[in-house]
Amino acid sequence: MKTQGSRYMLCGLFLSMLFSFNASAHPLIEAWQNRTGAGQGFSIGPRLTYFNTNQNYDLTGQSFLLTNNINAQRFYIDADVSYGFDESFFIFGRISALYTKITGVGLSDQSIFGLSDQMLGSAYRLFQNSSGVSINLQGEVTLPAYVNANSVINSKPFLGDGSTDFTIGAFAEIPITSQPTYLMYLDGGAGFTMRSKGYSSAVPWNVLLKRYPTINGMTFGLGMRGNLSMETDLTNATNAALDQNRGAGGSYIINAINPSWTLVQASVGYQTKDNINYTLSGAIPVAGKNSPEGMQVSFGVQFDFGGSSNKKTLSHNVRPGTFKQYDLQGKVLSVNDQLYLVKIDQGSDQGVEKGQIFDIFIENKMVARTKVTNVKSDESALRVLEYFKEQSIEVDAIAKRVVQDP
Repeated sequence: MKTQGSRYMLCGLFLSMLFSFNASAHPLIEAWQNRTGAGQGFSIGPRLTYFNTNQNYDLTGQSFLLTNNINAQRFYIDADVSYGFDESFFIFGRISALYTKITGVGLSDQSIFGLSDQMLGSAYRLFQNSSGVSINLQGEVTLPAYVNANSVINSKPFLGDGSTDFTIGAFAEIPITSQPTYLMYLDGGAGFTMRSKGYSSAVPWNVLLKRYPTINGMTFGLGMRGNLSMETDLTNATNAALDQNRGAGGSYIINAINPSWTLVQASVGYQTKDNINYTLSGAIPVAGKNSPEGMQVSFGVQFDFGGSSNKKTLSHNVRPGTFKQYDLQGKVLSVNDQLYLVKIDQGSDQGVEKGQIFDIFIENKMVARTKVTNVKSDESALRVLEYFKEQSIEVDAIAKRVVQDP
């Protein structure tokens, strides 16, 4: 599995360097984020994001209002798509359009709608231990789907800065607590972005505390993200200021020289039993240099097909089960399909040991085979090895210990 996944990752990163279909219309809006999913399957997520600013952070980190009461508004219309080949390798992308409007004293109609920056990427779960801690590699590329020279000719705002960007990095996922109805974990990572047109390289980063239900219920995320410029920008300051003024009303949303920023981000949502996720999120900058100081709010819906959510239908590795003899029976206390973990109510007091095999039954039908990875006195953690039915493991399902062959 890992050998095959390694080939997938190399192939995906190569494709990422050649093509590009995701919206990073501006990295302030489209964050560097963990794209690994729960398992095999396809998902699509339309999203609308509103961004508004009337001030910038200067070179010293002080905020100042734009001249002539300028206000820059942007509406990002995105469609995120992803596909998991298995629990380790994923490809993803985004098609994005943008409506932007600039208002201010003495301005005529300053609005435009069109395609913005598109993106394609891949992610690979390199490592995951029995406790659910994982290390994920990720690469993505963005490509402008517009020509700013046309905006200059038509006296319209710019749809981006015209740079092609390639980012590669890693994320770590660390479970904090697992309850029968939800999982909380810490998700954080950083990357390295190389940009065209002489723009500075940068280090994007993201840290989030997340909560996800095991079946359905509320979701939330709280954390910070940012961008650290390597301050190697080759752009002529006069030319950059000219583009900022005619393309974004003086806002540093485009063509900023060596921009850095830090934002506080939060999200709240709901995951249904039908694998639909509704999410409302927002971010506010708390520090920056040569970057816009603006508020952003997003609403998105994600539809998961083929088992890519926490309540996936377990469509991978399915094959008929082989019946065995059993000598111990318990109940499932909680399930984390995302990390392929199951907790049962039998522990060392009942003779459970690491490495033992338990089959999971629902209504007398065997649905999965698991292996004990961690044992306490009255409960044990099991990792799913394979599935026998296209059916989710549920709380209160029966776990039976397989009698080992002599």
